[in-house]
Amino acid sequence: MAGTAIANNYAIQPELTAVAADLNVPLSVIGLVPSAALVGCMAGFALLLPLTDRLAPNRLVGVQLTALAAALALAAAAPGAGLLLAAYLLIGAAASVAAQAGSIAGRYAPTGRRGTGVATVTAGMSAGILLSRLAGGTLADLLGRRRMLLVFAGLALLGAIAAAALLPRQRPRSDRGYPCRAHGAATIAASVS
Repeated sequence: MAGTAIANNYAIQPELTAVAADLNVPLSVIGLVPSAALVGCMAGFALLLPLTDRLAPNRLVGVQLTALAAALALAAAAPGAGLLLAAYLLIGAAASVAAQAGSIAGRYAPTGRRGTGVATVTAGMSAGILLSRLAGGTLADLLGRRRMLLVFAGLALLGAIAAAALLPRQRPRSDRGYPCRAHGAATIAASVS
């Protein structure tokens, strides 16, 4: 799930020249699409990742993957560069669910297996990043870029259904507010020791 989610930031890249021609805009404008995805992803890390301390994983991940599917559908239907860039900001923010998966794996894995859980999620994210361009380019060659985006939207919806059914339903216990505030070096040092 993490690899599939983060892949959406990169899958369009092999098609950027064709997208620029299709939308009749300069390649320099369409070249902003990957940047929009990464800006959205950074915003998701900053604003959405802390929600793993407050919300039940099944709801948080399910809702975020549903939002990812909707943003991908918006990108598929985008008639111009402005809407496509806005869609990719949303895609990037929603794709930050991949980092949430690592946090959730670390929290809910059995004691003694937490590192393995986080490593598995991290490996999935790396695989998603590495394979996204190949999958995106191949699907776009076979189906066209708009349908390629809809395939990825369908995968995100399948992930949302699986997350709602399989992830823990209980909210994590947290005494921190949102966003979590750092309590100084002394608190961090005391929690490490």
